[in-house]
Amino acid sequence: MTLSCGGEEPTKVGTGSAGLTSTLNLFISDSIQIDQAGSALTAEDANLFVGNDPADGSPSFDKPPGGPGNYIDWNDLGGSISDHVVYDWDYSATKGKDPTAFPQSNECVAAAQVLSKMDLTYVAAASNTKFAYFAVQRSDNSGDAGYYWVISKLSPRLVAGPAGPCSAGQQQLLYDLSVGDVLLGGHFQPSATTPALRVWKAVANRTGVTAIDALNFNDATLWAEQSNVASAVAVNTTNTAPGAFGSNGVNKTSLDANGNLKPWIFAEVALPVNLFTGSSVCGAQFYASVITRSSGSGGTSPDLKDLVGPVQFNFGSPTVTAKLTPTCTNSFGYELLTFTGMDGQPVANPSCSWTFSNGAGASTACSGTVSGLSPGSYTGTLEASDAAGCRATVTTAPVDVFNALEASCPLTPTCNLSFGFADGFTGGSGNVSYAWTFSGGGTPTPSSSTSASGSVSVDTGAVSYHAHLVVTDQRTDIHCEAACDQDATPYAPIVVHIAPTAAAPVCPMTSDAVTYAASVSGGDGNYSYTWNGALCGGSLCTIDPSDSSFCFSQSFSLTVDDGTPLCPPATSETETYTKVTTVTATNN
Repeated sequence: MTLSCGGEEPTKVGTGSAGLTSTLNLFISDSIQIDQAGSALTAEDANLFVGNDPADGSPSFDKPPGGPGNYIDWNDLGGSISDHVVYDWDYSATKGKDPTAFPQSNECVAAAQVLSKMDLTYVAAASNTKFAYFAVQRSDNSGDAGYYWVISKLSPRLVAGPAGPCSAGQQQLLYDLSVGDVLLGGHFQPSATTPALRVWKAVANRTGVTAIDALNFNDATLWAEQSNVASAVAVNTTNTAPGAFGSNGVNKTSLDANGNLKPWIFAEVALPVNLFTGSSVCGAQFYASVITRSSGSGGTSPDLKDLVGPVQFNFGSPTVTAKLTPTCTNSFGYELLTFTGMDGQPVANPSCSWTFSNGAGASTACSGTVSGLSPGSYTGTLEASDAAGCRATVTTAPVDVFNALEASCPLTPTCNLSFGFADGFTGGSGNVSYAWTFSGGGTPTPSSSTSASGSVSVDTGAVSYHAHLVVTDQRTDIHCEAACDQDATPYAPIVVHIAPTAAAPVCPMTSDAVTYAASVSGGDGNYSYTWNGALCGGSLCTIDPSDSSFCFSQSFSLTVDDGTPLCPPATSETETYTKVTTVTATNN
């Protein structure tokens, strides 16, 4: 089997066995035009183009009715070819042998020479909510050939030989059939005895059914024929342009001079999709394989020839996308982003069922917020459903939750014209950056900082300074920040001096008193004075010895304190008052 992903001349990529190699997503939002003019089971002319076929101008017909109103043809699926076609043609490396065929005409799969008229080049499939469409193309039109689709809920099994009738290097094709599985039997050159299509449904569950027995539509214990179930069937009865799916593997004798398919090469069919899926298409998955055989074979001697598949078919299901959104608190937001139905259109008013990891609970709202969470990583799983009960499930990418980020900015004023600053934050991821700005009654240096802590010098004490801090969490998923403001009043050191308020008295003098006055700066200005060695109070101290004291000496100093504990007391220099009475008596 060769699977290609697009183009009219796809590259052959062999598997070397008939293993399950592909999943086809069949759903389309349009209707495939099955070009049938008459009854469902007659050989009407199949085209690969909407409108007249460019090969011979034969008309097309918008059949079957009842599906989506926009009709397209197989050729229009070329843009999504990997979801609708499985190619199968001979490999030159196998000297003309088809690598997925039945060399013994029984259920044993291996490379084999396949008669051209029974050699498939591709099979195609598509579906919408109303119909399932199937198409086949073969290599040669030199006579009829039967083709059979076995469509089962369970995957067929390929058991490596030797097993039963199979030789080494071969694989035995077995089916596990379930009630409701479908068998389609069609012909490239229909006749009264070989109709264009017959349909059967399985009436029993049976495991390990060989490919021979799976095609035995005469076994009434396994298959029940479904009459008049096909909605449209057609075979190309005139030359047909191959279109996007191409004509690789078709013999030159079956192509006209322009490379178009001659009659009896291409067959197509439309069937009600609920033949396979029941009442609900959504999420339906089946496994399909297509087998050819001689047109007159049947019963227990089906003369198997070529095999395409098995391949998995997804008939369609809705799709959903959702996300969790981080916040800067102990919470996260959850949101249904898109819910697209099988028709490719948004689903109106969907129902939602969320479950969250790590004990974060559940919700039936499509969007909202989960709060009060412990720090950690969380995911959410959303199951969305439409009014018909079709469901789609998605698990979001994880989101991180942290405690709310809070900032504090304590300042430490000093008595040396400075104040210290330090970060104080809680919460967040722990990896933060800082942005400080400083202002006030004087000039702070520096006026800003990005450090966690430090010191600011000022030129004026006893005035208020202001600090504003913004702490930013260095998260990549969301921008989180917290701010704070703080004031501080630093001071200059207390400095005190004392000095006489006037010059010392000289003769003749009327008084020997001298008053000393304090000169103080720094601190908060709310000073208290302690005179050391003198019985004085306040900022003035008068030294006034008695007149009877002809000789007098006194040393003293001043200690000044203020109203803030930031500044230590300061003591002035020591001053000395000395009074010496000198008597000079002459005896001339």
